[in-house]
Amino acid sequence: MRLTDFLERGAAVRGLREAFLAGAPPHAALLTGPAGVGKRTLSALLANSLHCAGGEKPCGVCPPCRRFLSGSHPDAHHLKEQKRIGVDAVRGLTASLSAAAYEGGWRTARIDCAGAMTSQAQNSLLKTLEEPPPRTVFLLTAVSASQLLPTVRSRCSAVPVPPLTNDKVEQALTARGVDPARAAELSRLSGGSVGLALSLHEDDGFWALRG
Repeated sequence: MRLTDFLERGAAVRGLREAFLAGAPPHAALLTGPAGVGKRTLSALLANSLHCAGGEKPCGVCPPCRRFLSGSHPDAHHLKEQKRIGVDAVRGLTASLSAAAYEGGWRTARIDCAGAMTSQAQNSLLKTLEEPPPRTVFLLTAVSASQLLPTVRSRCSAVPVPPLTNDKVEQALTARGVDPARAAELSRLSGGSVGLALSLHEDDGFWALRG
């Protein structure tokens, strides 16, 4: 996917995209919405756009993009989805941001499923959000902003990521090789979530009951 794929996802998403492409992102953004609507994809694309040295950002082919996509960019930090994110993981992330950027540009710190952070972990992150390092951007994703402490929420730009339309879900499924007839049915059951649609597609028990 590309950032242009998110142009129809609401004014808040468009505004965030424009801020990143203009090189003026908020120091922290909290992307919220149901599971499977593309929050993590959007978070990665936004972060990648800051590291990209190409034309249409993120280009995906320049050396910084290749490093980002391979997970080897020294200035792109990422806490992946976990059932529980403890204080040590957050401290490790913030400690890695204390030095200057290796490539002299932006540093990005993504936290997937930020609602899984313990209260202690969130309070540890809060210290950095209150006094963020220069040219450093945090991108958090969560199902609901209520999963985070009010003090953490107040330091982030809240950006709801709305569900996809049925047509978009159907297109995403057929692009992944799902039979068009099943893709159409799944899109109606998905609630705008490609993740849920794919989960249902792979659930033999679900289809046995419907049959």
